[in-house]
Amino acid sequence: MRSLFLLLFSLTIFSCKNVKSTSDEEESHMQLHKEMDKVDEEYSKFEKQLLNLYTESEKNPDIITSKADSLLNVNKNEKDKYKSQIKGTIEDQLHYLKANYIIKKKNMKSL
Repeated sequence: MRSLFLLLFSLTIFSCKNVKSTSDEEESHMQLHKEMDKVDEEYSKFEKQLLNLYTESEKNPDIITSKADSLLNVNKNEKDKYKSQIKGTIEDQLHYLKANYIIKKKNMKSL
């Protein structure tokens, strides 16, 4: 009987500690989602800027490489916690923009 009481008492204490850790896990999970939302917000801002660059490249293509290079330099030196998490993606997309421009320029010269 005594050992049964000790066992139940131990299980009760153990389960109470588990509830607290579950609460901590849920809190950290929610914090993770908030962080992801902030990163997504920064990426959305970049996508709008990239779309503007593509639109501008149709109107004024000669300035695009300098703007892309400028953004690449800014991206390289970025220290913001959220922007730093998408640095690689931003760099890849800006290089793709420049490559697109160079290919279009070569195609226009060959015509």
